Order: sequence, then structure tokens, then C-alpha cells
Amino acid sequence: MAGDLTAADLGLVSRAEVAAQTTEVWHLGAVYDLGVAREVGMAVNLEGTRNVLRFAAELPEVVGRRVSVGRRELEFGQQAIP
Repeated sequence: MAGDLTAADLGLVSRAEVAAQTTEVWHLGAVYDLGVAREVGMAVNLEGTRNVLRFAAELPEVVGRRVSVGRRELEFGQQAIP
């Protein structure tokens, strides 16, 4: 599905409808250009990942998964996401 990682609601037209139909979340969106402005990289890579994890944590059918972000590993389904 298409959306906007930098938007708190992920840019979804009907977040509730999408949530009701979602059983897996695969987050592969990121900025890989090392020359990108810091603000853009932080908005997409850090805040974007947080937005996806928050959304995934709300999904009743999705159980804990692991996401690697650089040297940190974040888990959802078992603990709060900052």
C-alpha cells in the first residue's frame, strides 16, 4: 500500500479500514542516500519507522515482529514504542 511515512497517520485515507484488513506489516521504506539532508533522513528513517511501528502495534492480528534500525532493534507487540 502507498502512504507517507512522515505522517503520523501514515497518509492513509482510511486508517481503520486498512488496520482491519492487515495481518502483516513489512516496513521497507527509507532514504538510503548518504548525502540526504539530516532533517529528511531523520523524518523518513527514524520518525517514519516509529510511525509504522505505532500503527503495527494497534493491529490485533499482528503479533510481535522485529525491526532492525541501524544498530538498534525495536520490537512491538511486547513493549511500548517510543
